[in-house]
Order: sequence, then structure tokens, then C-alpha cells
Amino acid sequence: MKTSVAIACEPNRALEIEEMDLEGPKEGEVLVRIVITSLCYADVFTLSAEDLEGLFPCILGILGHEGLSRAEEVGKGVTSVKPGDNMIPLYLPEDPDFPHIKSGKTNVCQTIRQTQGAGLMPDGPSRFSYRGEQLPRYIGISTFIEYTVLTEISFAKAPKEARLSKVSVKVCAVPTEMGLCAKPRRSRWAAMSLSLNSVPPGSPNTWTQWCAPRRKS
Repeated sequence: MKTSVAIACEPNRALEIEEMDLEGPKEGEVLVRIVITSLCYADVFTLSAEDLEGLFPCILGILGHEGLSRAEEVGKGVTSVKPGDNMIPLYLPEDPDFPHIKSGKTNVCQTIRQTQGAGLMPDGPSRFSYRGEQLPRYIGISTFIEYTVLTEISFAKAPKEARLSKVSVKVCAVPTEMGLCAKPRRSRWAAMSLSLNSVPPGSPNTWTQWCAPRRKS
């Protein structure tokens, strides 16, 4: 299928709104439509090409890791998600069978860590294709996109009555600030994350203002 996407083509350059190909969900995966996405300082830092662990500026990429999505289609074997559910994409998956999750002491799940860190789905491909070139996933998620596919364990359900505009920042910004408040020494990155995610829609600081106009075909 075709989907709109905000692509980072070069470091420190405005994102470009383009159209790309997206593979549908396979076994254990869910196709979702991104309803809300937010801008975190981590996105800005990665786009700067100063992140030594990041893939930039080597290749094209799709940023974004804070968002709220709505399930559109589920793959074979998916039992915890149904079409219409409000879903929060997770950087740290929640695999109920992983030992760390079972322990109740930590939520550091590593079930798909190896491929996630490489910007890929567990079976290898990223599901993203732009002009015949595979695009990586940003920390396994990439929310600057209209539709995407993620594994079933990479979601948390959001209540139907939740205010959608407030949910997306709970993926990263809110937990970051909670940790910030619990520690005596403040983090500059966390403070920046809070400032970027607290602005109202339409503000020059929202991620949509980072996007270049759609190219004419």
C-alpha cells in the first residue's frame, strides 16, 4: 500500500513529505494509522547527525517515536489487538513471555532488540520502501508516517476516552520528566523534550513545522 511520510533526507534539513510503499502486516503484526505524533529532542538530536549511535547521515530515514495510533488490520495470530483499538507504539516492547517481563522487576524487553536496533522488523525487512530503497525504522517505531506496521508486542492499549492529543507524549516525554523529577540533577535533554512536547498545535515548535512543502509531481 501507499502511505504519506515525512522523510529525513539529510542532516539538519527540513523533513520532506513524500509517498512511499508499505508492506501489510504479517503474522504477529498490526497495521495502524498514526493519529497523533509529537516531536522529542531525541528526534532533533538524531537529525543533527551528532548521535554516534544513529544511522544518519548515511541513509534516508523516518523519525518519530512518540505517537498514538489506531489499529486498521491485524495479522495472523494477533489476539490482543482488534481493528479500531487506540494503540500507543512502544520503543520497549512488552513481551509477556520474556523473562525480564515475567520477573516483575523491569520492563527492559529484548525479544526483538537485535532487529529493532538495526531499524528492521523481526523477520528482516523494515516494511518501508521509498523509490525502490528500503528505509530503516527509527528506534523500531517511526511515527512521522501516516500508516505503519509494528509487532503485536510493540503496543500498549490507550483507553477509548483518552484525549488523543495528550496520549502521544506519554510514550517518552512524560516518563522522562517523571524520572527527571525523581532525580536531584536535571537533564538538559529531558528539559528540552518537555519544552518541545508542551507547545500547542500550530506552534512553530511542533514537528509539522519541520516539514518541507509537498513536492509537485
